[in-house]
Amino acid sequence: MNTQIQSGQDLEKVYKLYFAPLCNYAYQFVRDEEIARDVVQSIFTKLWENRTRSKFTDSIKSYLYGAVRNRSIDYLRKKKSSQKYIEAQAEAESIEMEFPDDELVFIRQKLNTAIQSLKPKCQKIFELHYRNGLTYKEISEHLDISKRTVEDNVSRAYTQLKKTLKEDPEFVASNYLTFVVLLIEMGALTEEFFL
Repeated sequence: MNTQIQSGQDLEKVYKLYFAPLCNYAYQFVRDEEIARDVVQSIFTKLWENRTRSKFTDSIKSYLYGAVRNRSIDYLRKKKSSQKYIEAQAEAESIEMEFPDDELVFIRQKLNTAIQSLKPKCQKIFELHYRNGLTYKEISEHLDISKRTVEDNVSRAYTQLKKTLKEDPEFVASNYLTFVVLLIEMGALTEEFFL
């Protein structure tokens, strides 16, 4: 087999030869036929989009199986973190949402204090994202930093907020659960919180 995809005919040959076996291989990881097909299809799409830049040092077969394995594992990682998020939302929704006003005031004060304890850059990024509703891309453009820097700072903020609040002796477990519910209501709780 050629070590480069140069035409639609080359891709079609590779597709016909490997699509079904790759779907079976992906299924061994994801255990869902439709997802397995999507994984394999995305690999072929990427192969076609990068056809002018892709040269295979090994065989195309090795590349395809490796790419399918990696994409399947990425899917499973995302599914696992999404499942934690969904479970937390369901638990929060099942809790009675009528908290005493003084408890909500206390939790908001603790949350604001915890946010204020973040490093200035991290605090600014966190507030732009959750209080102003900006996307990671918008924040990166606004502050002239990379999107990855924004993602890292939001993740760091979540980690620090969880740590700060869990270590606070006045902030007992019931308040922590109320805090999680409050974050969900505010729309400020996303999957990053559970990673």
